[in-house]
Amino acid sequence: MWDYYKLAPRVKKYKNVVGVAEGDAKVNVIKAALEGGYLDILITDESTAKKILKE
Repeated sequence: MWDYYKLAPRVKKYKNVVGVAEGDAKVNVIKAALEGGYLDILITDESTAKKILKE
């Protein structure tokens, strides 16, 4: 099992972090990762992208 509290600070040290996620259930998590500076690149579907930008 991943210990996300230990992993999160390490992720910010990488030069390029790519996230791949889609779906209504992931919108809040994707937004939090983007706003928190954990992702440099996001790969998602059009529907999810519109919901992220809308909120």
